[in-house]
Amino acid sequence: MEKVEDNWRDFLDQIKLTNPTTYNGLKETKLACMDNTILLFKFVSKLSLLEFEEYKIDFLKIIREKLNNYYIDIETIIEENTSSTFKAITKLDVSKELVTKHPLFQKLIEDFDLDIY
Repeated sequence: MEKVEDNWRDFLDQIKLTNPTTYNGLKETKLACMDNTILLFKFVSKLSLLEFEEYKIDFLKIIREKLNNYYIDIETIIEENTSSTFKAITKLDVSKELVTKHPLFQKLIEDFDLDIY
């Protein structure tokens, strides 16, 4: 299992160089070995699972070669109960937060007729 995790971290490091957004989505993924042939990937969201699908074949090819086990396969699940506190923040959310903290920001929006809502 340790070799699998090491190879997964190396694979993520390569993704980080080419696609940091995907890396951020995949770095929270948890791994488990069900037996000598099944690797279970637990994702925190459907989006991270979809991002993984793009790289799944490449990782499978690498891990099979590194472990010299061509029977390895990957199963994926989405964890229902995660303690992840990640939330997508929109420009609208940021604007409302700024207006709440700095009331003069609303005046700037009105004075310059900005359409940020």
